[in-house]
Amino acid sequence: MTAPVGDDELVAAARAGRTAAFDQLARRHFARVHALLFRLVGNHEDAEDLAQECFVKAHRSLGWYRSDCSFATWLYRIAVHLSRDHYRKRSRRGPIASIEDAQLAPPARGGGPRQRAQELEFQGVLRDALDALPHRLRTALVLRTLEGLEYDAIAEVLDIRPGTARVHVMKARRHLARLLRGWTEEDAR
Repeated sequence: MTAPVGDDELVAAARAGRTAAFDQLARRHFARVHALLFRLVGNHEDAEDLAQECFVKAHRSLGWYRSDCSFATWLYRIAVHLSRDHYRKRSRRGPIASIEDAQLAPPARGGGPRQRAQELEFQGVLRDALDALPHRLRTALVLRTLEGLEYDAIAEVLDIRPGTARVHVMKARRHLARLLRGWTEEDAR
């Protein structure tokens, strides 16, 4: 039984021209990059396109990859830059999201049609609130809350200091709480 090959070994093989090595890297990391992009752009089709573009850029830029950060962090950095560019283009056109795209969490089991309708409505409100966040705050929040990254890793992805990453997450949470205040007060009644 052979030991699993690490990312650095696969990067070295890909740099040497072995396309199978980069294919293995792409298979290993595609799902997480896609999930991150979906959480940042809120649309499956756009996330799929951006994830593919991320790996094309990564393949073309392998010569610039430095192993002082993990390959996954480097991919996240590329994905975040792509999502920022996408966000800028989308903000000029206005938000494009369907009810299906707005769903961030699976529906709760049980409950009737009324509860399901309220859940869908809240998902839409939550997506709108996330869309209202500045990209840097939303990205930091997604990386921390949904991807589970530590502040040091978030700082590496966003090319900022860990303290700044912590502040971005805190500001994003406050902003969301303010935008969702009506929903939380309504639920408390």
